[in-house]
Amino acid sequence: MASCDNRPPLACVDAVFCIFRPPLESDIPALHAICRPDAPLSETTELVNRSMRLSHQQRGAGLVGVVDEHPCAFGLLTRWPLVGEISDLMVREDLRGRGIGTRLIAELTQIAAQMQIQTLEIGVMASNSRALALYQRLGFVEHRRLTIQVHSQPETIIYLQK
Repeated sequence: MASCDNRPPLACVDAVFCIFRPPLESDIPALHAICRPDAPLSETTELVNRSMRLSHQQRGAGLVGVVDEHPCAFGLLTRWPLVGEISDLMVREDLRGRGIGTRLIAELTQIAAQMQIQTLEIGVMASNSRALALYQRLGFVEHRRLTIQVHSQPETIIYLQK
């Protein structure tokens, strides 16, 4: 289990005590309510179940961020043949900007290193300038762009690597 509890409290998450641990089935309702309320519950269920399968198969890992014993964040690492992909990052809205996303990416990056993944990739919608700036600050650089249809509208996805 990855956690902040062995670091100085202010270095943990801007004075928010946060631990990161593997997801549990019991996290699904909270993750759905705080991070994906507009999506069907089945999508959150599949996301958590996929993270558990990947971990069991040693092809990835999911992490849940927990503050005050309540899930508040999620991220997924998947090992593909040529790269590791960090995806499905979400942080509870009232905790954004307090370092939880940064710590979550750092923890997933550490797991990738332990899995001997040489290249990490992360994708972001071009319209999400805040997330793009975070990923660039963390050392990811643009690798490619792809335009897809999202709700019948074209949306550019920027894939970054490090």
